[in-house]
Amino acid sequence: TIDNYATCMQNLLWMEEAQMNVDIKTYDLINVPLLREGRFHYKLLVPGLAENRPSVLKGDRILIHVTDDGSKYEGLVHRTLQEFVIIDFPNSFTQKYINGIRVDVRFTFSRTSLRTSHQAMVEMDEDKYRLKGMILPQLVENADKSPLAPLNNRIYQASQLHFCNRNLNQEQRAAVLGIVQSVARPAPYLIYGPAGTGKTSTVVEAILQTMRSRGSDPDAKILICAPSNMATDVITERLTPFVIRREMLRLVAFSRDKSSVPDGIID
Repeated sequence: TIDNYATCMQNLLWMEEAQMNVDIKTYDLINVPLLREGRFHYKLLVPGLAENRPSVLKGDRILIHVTDDGSKYEGLVHRTLQEFVIIDFPNSFTQKYINGIRVDVRFTFSRTSLRTSHQAMVEMDEDKYRLKGMILPQLVENADKSPLAPLNNRIYQASQLHFCNRNLNQEQRAAVLGIVQSVARPAPYLIYGPAGTGKTSTVVEAILQTMRSRGSDPDAKILICAPSNMATDVITERLTPFVIRREMLRLVAFSRDKSSVPDGIID
């Protein structure tokens, strides 16, 4: 229910974090060499790093235990390079470092996404009754109630839209029309299908058409999220020819290596 929604979601977040703590320990390294990288950094070979097993990001903490004398240090990930992690350590470690020193390694993970998720749940709970319709949308198509009317009554067929991508097929155009009309409200409009079926093209076109149809509210904003940096980069690159640069902001995580961001997005 709306009254216990935030509590249930936060409990699931705590459970997820507990499992993440268990999983990350499987990647601990024992008695491995730590090599110098340039004048100020050190590098560590981490098998499986290239496949994100474990997932190590810039800013993550790495704990080491020096095999010879038992001393312990905490380092910060400076960057990753294929299967190597480049690490910053405090001066106290630098002063006693011997090339090829062997260490035990324990990985940690950043709690940033978990903390922001908890924060979102707290803020949602404070305004839960206003957001109830969005968080727990109610079924409206039944014997007693008719479906909600389309939010955009000015556009009622695909032929009224001037498509930026003229290669969209009939199904894709119908999906764009449905999104522009908000026919699924208050529930989300779902587009699904296997790879290569044109989901991204449809989403990009829907974004552009939504921008064109927001005339009644020129200050309206569109938030675009994707499960990976690559997916978000692709959407950004496809929007770039049609959107004024000052009207679009691509947020890039602090943990992402700048060299992996496409030049067209950085510019």
